[in-house]
Amino acid sequence: MDLEPGKTVPAVPVPLDAELRVVYEAYLSEEPDAAPMSFEKLSAIRAEADAAGEAHEEHEDLSHGGRFTVFQPSVPGPDGAPGIPLLVCTPSGAPAARPALYFTHGGGFYGGDHRTGLDQILETAERFGATLISVGYRLAPEHPYPAQIN
Repeated sequence: MDLEPGKTVPAVPVPLDAELRVVYEAYLSEEPDAAPMSFEKLSAIRAEADAAGEAHEEHEDLSHGGRFTVFQPSVPGPDGAPGIPLLVCTPSGAPAARPALYFTHGGGFYGGDHRTGLDQILETAERFGATLISVGYRLAPEHPYPAQIN
């Protein structure tokens, strides 16, 4: 789905606990710009994030100067959906038997990618000799809920 001005995507209500729904509705009443999200607003948010460096370029040294071995596979998506990119970073010299950290980036399900927000989690992976597996889940609204968790 392309992000085009004036296009809409049918909303799929996210199930919320009744107590959480009260908090969410109070937030929306105090922050009128928080919702609904328009394609124009989303495009501007993504452009701002790109300009700020939140979406990393391919030339970035993901190995952090050789401290990590990096593998970037793609796993098949469900039912013919596009493949899901992964970033697998293993600290150099880590033992064969080691823990793993599963990481899903922040971005509210509509921004970022599998290389977003890695600095702190890579430090943790290195400290514990763990392999980091970061998932590039599919983003909304191009992929409506529950695509991100499938």
